[in-house]
Amino acid sequence: MSRTDSADGSDGLFAEDWRADLRDVPSIPGIVAGGAAWLFGYVLMAALFFVGPATLSVGSTGERLRGIGLIFYNAHFVSGVETLSGGGVQQTVRFNLILEQTGTAVPAAVYFVIPIVAILAVGAVVGFVALNADAEYVTIPLFGVAMAVGYLPLAVAGTFLVELPVGWSLGTLVLEPDLLEAAAFGFAYPFVVGSVGALLGYALQQ
Repeated sequence: MSRTDSADGSDGLFAEDWRADLRDVPSIPGIVAGGAAWLFGYVLMAALFFVGPATLSVGSTGERLRGIGLIFYNAHFVSGVETLSGGGVQQTVRFNLILEQTGTAVPAAVYFVIPIVAILAVGAVVGFVALNADAEYVTIPLFGVAMAVGYLPLAVAGTFLVELPVGWSLGTLVLEPDLLEAAAFGFAYPFVVGSVGALLGYALQQ
């Protein structure tokens, strides 16, 4: 008997149960759900501007899409970073366009709820379809981890895709999401909200 096993074999039984719980996690559907939730959230945010009442004062469609991306990150409480460069001087200012808006047609709460709704909905649907009806409840947060694995790469890559250069007479002005915050919230949101969504989907099975 190894030193890590108890006399009655309970430690080995616990390890076997834990491995069984891991096998019950639909990892691939969870990862796909995470990526789908990120894309769904961005589409919902874009719809708020293209077919809804929200407005954004930018030029081309590409600039508008990147500006919407910045707001989508702000909706995750990820700060935007405004970098001013010119004349040998660089200045950085942090911002959240949602919190700074005043007198607009869309309440701030609507923006903040969009990523939550997207993750919750996708997590519930995939949890309902992919989780075994007899899965243990410990499987739910593990499914949330799988969603985070799918969500996080898009959250990080998106910080480069939505980088928005703005014309400035004295130099260069660039708006972009904070990379470290995007990574932190890009994991936390799908892990927490995705787990809740999976729990709802699992409960609907019962």
